[in-house]
Formats: sequence, structure tokens, C-alpha cells
Amino acid sequence: MKRRHLMYLLSGVCGLYLISSVWVMYLLGDEKGRMTVNNLIAYIQHETPDNSRCQVVDLSGMSFDYAKVAIATNKDPWQQLSQATCPSEDAPVDIQMEKEWDHIPINYPNFVFSVSGWIQVVKVKTWRVKPLEVIIVPHSHQDPGWLKTFDQYYTYYTSSTLDLVVDKLTGHPDWTFIWSDVIWLARWWSEASADKKLKLNKVLSSGQLEIVTGGWVMTDEATAHYAAMLSQLTEGHQWLKQNLGITPNVSWAVDPFGHSATMTYLLQRSNLQKMVIQRVSYAVKQHLASGRNLEFYWTQAWDRAHTTASLCHMMPFLSYAIPFSCGPDPQVCCKLDFINSKCYYGQEKVPPIRVDDSNVAYLAEELWEQFQKKAELYQHGVLLVPHGDDFHYRYSTEWDRQLGNLTKLMNFINTNPRMNTKIRFGTLSDYFTALAKKSTATEALQIPTLAGDFFTYTDRADQYWSGYYTSRPHLKHMARKIQAILRSVEILFSLCLAQAIHRSTIERIMEILKDAAKLQTYRQTLALFQHHDAITGTAKRKVVRDYGDRLQNAFVGLSSILCSLLAKELSAKVNIEQVKVQLNNEWTAYGKLLTKRTVVMDGAWDTGHVVVYNSLPHRRQGIVVLHVTESKVKVKDRTTGHYMSCQINPVWSNNGVLQMDVYELVFEVDLPPLSVRTYALTSATDHFPTMASLSVPVSQLPDFRNMDDPGFTLSAIKDALFTIENSYLLASFATCTGKLQYTTRKSDGQTLKSEVKFMTYGTGSKYNIFKDKSGAYTFQPDGAAKPLLDDGVKVYVVEGPVMSKVIAVQSDIVHTTTLHNKSAGVYVDNVVDMSSGQWNNTELVLRLDTAVVDPDNRLCVDLNGFQMYKKRTRKKLTIQGNFYPVTSMAVIETSEERLTLMTSAAHGVASLNPGELEVVLDRRLLQGDWRGLNEGVTDNIPTHRGFPYVLPFSYGYGNVR
Repeated sequence: MKRRHLMYLLSGVCGLYLISSVWVMYLLGDEKGRMTVNNLIAYIQHETPDNSRCQVVDLSGMSFDYAKVAIATNKDPWQQLSQATCPSEDAPVDIQMEKEWDHIPINYPNFVFSVSGWIQVVKVKTWRVKPLEVIIVPHSHQDPGWLKTFDQYYTYYTSSTLDLVVDKLTGHPDWTFIWSDVIWLARWWSEASADKKLKLNKVLSSGQLEIVTGGWVMTDEATAHYAAMLSQLTEGHQWLKQNLGITPNVSWAVDPFGHSATMTYLLQRSNLQKMVIQRVSYAVKQHLASGRNLEFYWTQAWDRAHTTASLCHMMPFLSYAIPFSCGPDPQVCCKLDFINSKCYYGQEKVPPIRVDDSNVAYLAEELWEQFQKKAELYQHGVLLVPHGDDFHYRYSTEWDRQLGNLTKLMNFINTNPRMNTKIRFGTLSDYFTALAKKSTATEALQIPTLAGDFFTYTDRADQYWSGYYTSRPHLKHMARKIQAILRSVEILFSLCLAQAIHRSTIERIMEILKDAAKLQTYRQTLALFQHHDAITGTAKRKVVRDYGDRLQNAFVGLSSILCSLLAKELSAKVNIEQVKVQLNNEWTAYGKLLTKRTVVMDGAWDTGHVVVYNSLPHRRQGIVVLHVTESKVKVKDRTTGHYMSCQINPVWSNNGVLQMDVYELVFEVDLPPLSVRTYALTSATDHFPTMASLSVPVSQLPDFRNMDDPGFTLSAIKDALFTIENSYLLASFATCTGKLQYTTRKSDGQTLKSEVKFMTYGTGSKYNIFKDKSGAYTFQPDGAAKPLLDDGVKVYVVEGPVMSKVIAVQSDIVHTTTLHNKSAGVYVDNVVDMSSGQWNNTELVLRLDTAVVDPDNRLCVDLNGFQMYKKRTRKKLTIQGNFYPVTSMAVIETSEERLTLMTSAAHGVASLNPGELEVVLDRRLLQGDWRGLNEGVTDNIPTHRGFPYVLPFSYGYGNVR
């Protein structure tokens, strides 16, 4: 009998979407001596008779003998995990950045306000006269959201700027301009008249206007995942190709806060093999400038043949703004801003000047001298001189004054034989073309090769920009969720469209294509969020909220498309006229956590179905977690007809309160590549699920006395340590804190320290007289981290055949540690709420204190989830300079052991001492950090942060080198 209606619940999207927790594994070494599990428990009980104090038994070095170990797969998972590690630092290049740091002096110059303006960090004390070719490149840096929202900026700034670009360049054939972010062009193009569009195409064809990089935005390079970086680049390039018929071939990245080798690779493989970068540590700029190495072939450390090399020009001074472009002396270059008061005398601003016959000679002489000084920093006499700043060139008078006055100076210099300088307006391509001509067969430039990255950035003193690695973590987390759903939808959309073309009518094809425009809109929303003031969390609160609302709308829209596509496929397969699919997780508002839908069990035979989708091109095993209204539920695999082994757990709210009207249903799934599997949920009269056992410390038993029977076996924890285990691991926890202390691997019985701690940093730099404090960009701690007090922690232990977990609830933090039965990792999840005043000017850190002690204190971090790079902790970089961005993985290791921490969103991480690995969870700051934002980070909202970590192993389980 055909049913007309059926409800499906999409439990999760396997792939990036289900990787929302981080799992941790220790790779354990061998030790002599064996002990059984029973002996371990007896040892703990014997050594810790008094539970009144929070004490931890030292189990380091002990090992335990397991006669029978249940192994889920034929291969040892530890051996599989051991194959990937940090790459060698011995890249065949002239400059290897990590090694170069050993030779880079750090003197922390404090910027002071002097009579002439800001002190410059790269100085030129002597210079010689030489012939020069100077390319002046007008530009306007337009952030799609920072102090104002994207829409506000477009209305008040960008729309008029682009109108003037086409009008002014059309009227002045010798003027040029460059533009980077395609999101602005796309918005402007949608509103532009036919005449404006024609003018734009003409100035592009003439070479007066050049689109540089051509990404949807100028992406952040530290906290963005490579897939999202590539997606936004593709989105921009496709728009340019489809609407303007052009493909960029040079890159311009002047505002991301540090630069990644991953972005270089993506650009090079997209045929952008020449690039300009700006925000690099002043110490690095000083060092490279001293050897005239500010231009280099930037290659990948693993590319021994240098096939990935791109020619990179590093701008030498503080900023891309006009006062820091023409030469090393900003008190001179500031005069070239003919519209804004950028020069100072003491604290007084000097009005802009106009070039006329009375001053052109001395102004040209000053400018020429700056060109000569700047040329001392490079190996040749070809100079790139950008001329612009944030949101410049939005008024007609500005164009006339800026480029008109420059033209007068250029004409004077060009006609002065003594100066021997040719100067003109141009584009980035003009500069690199002139540079190529300079490097002839008889005068080949000795441009070095370089491998590595340029993190962590600092522009002055000890004010390292490592704070933004974590700022506004909730949106960083949700952006990765949306990225995963988007990928899943794109795959399903392509498959459904292909099937419709092959099998269906034109009506079915058109029905599917209706989602294409929506899909592109949501893809562009995610691309916008990769901007270097969006995903970084460094915008005004109102702008952050605008980004968040856009992401939440994309999440809801993509979820709807995903469910719609699955519903159509399921409807055809099960011969049901109407199928409704809902995503298991809901994001109902910007300031809310993801929540699980509750499946209401009404006793009917077919209450509902669960659809699990594996979007990955390989087999995926995982855990499905649902919330249901009754405990007697059975789950049937509709593909095999088999009933699944299920477990029922109690449910706690985000603030740690036990919920009596809902249960957690857990079962394991094993999905083939690119597959959809359906499971039926029914009220059980047989095949009952296993009810988990619940344990709490003795002191918490009174909490349950007046509570209705939850249906779970309740027992008391009487000892200072307790354990949970799965097929691979035995984990020991402190009863008074609920935090992991030791991990024992059953395959060899070795126990190693793996202590989890919460730590906090205060703020207030101790290296400068102003005691500057952390803000959205910078991390400026007031000293070493301090332990967070564990007072009032509630501990709940849940154990069952599918998974076991320990939940520790304390003020504003819910900390959960989970062992899945068929996984060799430890999953650590945190729900953190730093919205209250008790967290003011505090940075919360999760620290792992382990036995993986590398005397050289090295740390291996991923770059954008694409590749791994090795870092060494150096005291001269201070605490904050030793934090690095991580988007997927961080590793500490020795020649025999390794600890791997994985994450599904960006964080700042460090290994400040051998054996330690710490990650910043959230930060609440009351002040700005003098970088233009002028407000703190106080809009904290509850945030989920998950970290699987992988434990140490020995050579017997795979070579870690």
C-alpha cells in the first residue's frame, strides 16, 4: 500500500560537516612491566583513599596487560595514523623562513609620535644615485565590511569609486588603476548602465585598469580553510570570465595579517605567478631588506624542483598607505597625499599641499630622493610605488588633485636629465614586465628562492597579531559547518541534475535548476566571510552581526536545498508522493548554538527515518546522535534489514542541567563512499537499545534524590581517579574536575600523562611603557597563563557499548570527553560562554600537558588545512609571538612519540614548553588595540569548540619521521 507522506530526519552530513569535534590520539611508547586493568583500579583505590581533596595519582610509566583486545579493523589504526608527520625543514631554497628566524634580530622598537610623524622601521642611511624606472600604481583598498557593513560601504563609498574609475580613466588615457575584490564589481555591474559597462570594458582592454588577484574578496590567509580560499578565488574568476572575458595574472594582497604559503600555491596553480604582499613582521622586513631580498621566488617547502614558485614582491615599509609608499621617510611621502592631512608637525596636522611652479622643484627633489633610497632595498632600479589607501578615490576632486599633482611632479622628474629617472602611471603587470626586461641575459637578477610562511605578524613592539586567530570563534565554527554543507549540496545538486538530464523530463531539469541561483548566492555569502576582516573577527560589532546574519541565512537556505534534493531522490526510490526531510541540527539565530531536533516518538510503526549522507569519496565510519522522546527505540538499517546496536544516554542542557523529557539515541554507521543510507526509527517492543550507566561523585548523589527515575543505573564514584574505556584506550580522569589525566593504550599497555587543563591569560603588555592591551587583532598577555579554578565542578560519567563520556560542568563551561568504541581517538568538546563580566580582559585556553617532550620545543601546524609546517618556540618572540594559526591540526612530536590535536575551525595554538600544547578557546576584551577598530570584543556568545586528539605511539607502530 503506497503511503502519501513520510518524514525523514537528515542526521548529519558525513565529511567536513560531521567533523565538528576534534579527536585526540596519543602514540604511546613501550615500557617494561605489565599490570591488568583490575590491578590498575585496585592501585587507584589503594593510593587515593581520601576523596576530600583534588589529587591526581602519578601513573606515568606504568603499562597494563590485556589478554584480549577487540580490534574493529584488520589494520592497527595507530599504524595508519603514524604515516603523516611534519615535513623536513631542509627545503632546497636560499631562505627557509623557520630557520631564518634564528638569525633575525628582535629589538621591539616602540613607535612614538615625533615632530615628523611615525618612526619608520626600515631605514636607509646611505644611498647612491642610479638610473630609475618608477611605476606609480593608483589603488583603493575597499573592505567589504569593517567599520561599516558591506551594504553601507557600497552605498557611501564603493559605488561612486567605481563610477569614477571608468569615467576618469576614459577621460585621461595616461592614468591607470588597479582593483582587487570582485564582490564590488559584481554589485556595481548589476546596477550599472550600458554606457558604464562599455567604458569599463574599454579601460580594461586598453590596460589602464587591471583586475588584480580577482578573488571574490581579499581573503584572510591564517584562519581560512584552503577549500574556502579556493572557492572564493574561483567565484571571482568565474564572474570575471563570464561577464568581462578576462583572467587575472598578478596578485595583490596588501591587508591580510600575515601571509600563507598555501595561498601562494593556490594562486600559482591559478596562473597568478607574480604577487605583491605587505603585512609581514617588521623584523622580517628589516632582515630581508638588509640583504636586498625583498623580492624572491616563493616556493613550497615540499617542492624540490620549484615548480610551484611565484615571483613575490614584498612592500618594505609599514603600510600600503601613501605615507609609506614612496620611500623610507613618511614625513616626506605624506606630502603626496594631496587630499588628506597626513603630515604632522608635533601634534598638529599639516594641510595638504598643491603642486605649482613655486614648489614643484623642491617637491620633485624630495620625491626623487625617496625613490633613490627605496631602490637601495632592491637589486634593480625598477620601483613599484603604490598610491592609495582605504576607500580613496571616491570623489572627483580627489582624482584630479591626487593624479593631477602627481602628473606635475612626474613631468618635472622626467624632463630633468640630472635625475635620470623615468616615471609613469602603471599597473602591477606593467611593473613586473619592466622588471623582466631589466633581468636580461647580461644583467640577470640574483633573486633568491624562499620557502615558509609569514606568521605571526607584528607591526610594532611586541604586539603580535595572534589574537585574531581566535576572535569571534562562534562564526569561525559556523563558517566551517556551512562550508561542509555547501560541498555536500554541490555534490548532490550535480548528481541530481545529471540524473535528471539522463532520465527525466525538461520539467524535472528546470525544477532542479531553480536551486542553482540560490546555491550561488549562498556560495558567495561564504566567500564574503573569508574576507580578512570577517572570518578574522576584526570588524565592528554591528558588522560582525551583519556577517553572522548572512551566515545564518546561508545555513538555513543550504539546509533547505539539501533536504529538498534528498527528498526528491528518496521519494523516487521509495515510491512515495511526498517526502519531507529536515536537518538534524538547527541554527535558529545568529547568537544561538546549533541545536538538535527532537524526534517525537508516538508509538506508530513508522515514526520516522534517519538519512545519513557521506559526501566523502571514501568509506566513512561514525556515530549518529539523535534526541528522542522515549528510551525504548529501535533502529533498522533499511538497506540490510538489520537492527542496529543502539545506546540510550541521558541529555544535559548547555548549562549542565539533566533533562527528563528527552533522551540521546546513539548508534554506529558505516557508509560507502558518496552514499546515502536510511535508517528507520520505531518504538521498540523487541531489539531494545542498551541503557547507558550513569556515575557521579559521591558528593553529587543528593542532586538525584528528589528526581524522577530517569531509567538509568546510577552509581557513585568514591575514588580520586576513575576510568572509562573502549576497544583501544583506557582513560583516567580526576573525580573532582572531570578532566582527563592519563591515557593507556590497550595494544601495548603503555600509560602516559595526558592532562587537560583550563588556563587563562590576562592582558597588558609588559614590554612597552603604555602597557597596551589585547584587542580583536593582537594578543598582549600580562604574563604566563594562570590555572582556572575548578571550584563547583559537577561531573557526570556515561558508559555504554557504543560510546562513553565524561561531562564536567562548571561556571560558563561544559567540558565533555568522549571515547567512541570503534575509534582510537579521544574527543574533547567544550561549550564556552564568556558573555558575562567575570571574563573581562580574559583569554581562555585549553592546555594539554603530555609526556611528548621535545627538548627543542618544536610545534607542527597546518596552513589552511592544506599542508604542515614546523615551528620552533623561541623566547625572543615572547608568549604571543609563539602562537600560530591552526585550521585543522597541530602536532608535537619526538623521534618516538607524537601528539596530534585536530580541530574543525581556526584557533591560535602554541607549545610554550616541551610537552605542552595549548589552544585558545575564546577571548573577551574591553578595549581596542589601536588598529582602527576602536572597540573591544565584548559581543561573546555561547560557542562550541571541539578537539579530537591523537595520542603518542612508538616506532613499533609506524615510523614517525
